[in-house]
Amino acid sequence: STPSLSIIEKNFPLTPLLVRSWICQSYFAHPYSSWERVLKENTNGLIRQYFPKKTDFDQIGHDQTVEVESKLNRRPRKCLDTKTPNEIFLSN
Repeated sequence: STPSLSIIEKNFPLTPLLVRSWICQSYFAHPYSSWERVLKENTNGLIRQYFPKKTDFDQIGHDQTVEVESKLNRRPRKCLDTKTPNEIFLSN
């Protein structure tokens, strides 16, 4: 089960207001439960290929982050049936 709304409200006070205004359902993972955030953890790993841990992002320019974002969004994903995130986004 997801964490109770009262726990979420304590940590993220605006969350209930946002959740009620969203059209889609939302899910909140439990703290320290990385297995509940597989896509995020996988994406972090892909980002680490470009920006290793302890990277000083004050030294990274906006253009460089946009370039990495573009590369990742053009990368085919198994979970998207070998389509890219860009293809999925643009098809909707």
